[in-house]
Amino acid sequence: MRAPGEGSGVYALECAMDELAIELGMDPIELRLKNEPAQDEYKKLPFSSRATRECYRVAAERFGWARRTPEPRSMRDGRLLVGQGMASATYPMSRAPASAKARLLPDGTAHVTSAASDMGPGTWTSMTQVAADALGLPIDKVRFELGDTAFPKAPVHGGSITMASVGSAVQVACAEARKQAMARAGQPNDVAEAMRRIGASRSRRR
Repeated sequence: MRAPGEGSGVYALECAMDELAIELGMDPIELRLKNEPAQDEYKKLPFSSRATRECYRVAAERFGWARRTPEPRSMRDGRLLVGQGMASATYPMSRAPASAKARLLPDGTAHVTSAASDMGPGTWTSMTQVAADALGLPIDKVRFELGDTAFPKAPVHGGSITMASVGSAVQVACAEARKQAMARAGQPNDVAEAMRRIGASRSRRR
């Protein structure tokens, strides 16, 4: 798997938490709630958002957590042992400076570029989807290009930062291109119509 330190590290920590809960005679969810931080312990700042407590509450309610018996190997369905457990999983989210360029063409298509890379996760596809959504165009009307240092600057491909970084840049560039086209064309129904109007206007001027 990618980034094995993340998955194996969380697994080991959660196993240790469960073992500690058994030794203390404490519900595993209660143990985690008692250790739920009130602020970002690294930055010493409040979290911008954090819903762990609510996640535990809703999950326990829907799963029927209160009906379990906590002792290991204590729950059976006939001759079969039934196990119920819980765990939390985390994965870091990072971003890096990125940029993109979006061009709307008279034929109703878009050309979007960024000097990103694609080592397998589908950057070509995902960025095309982001651009199409921001522009309000069908996916087959959007052409995304990457992998050229002549394109707008983008970060390295690693640490799961591409979508958060390049995706955000593509979204902003496309939203701005759409805004300018719509304003220039007199606020038509969609961006394809805007480009047709702009293209027609250019032809008349020629």
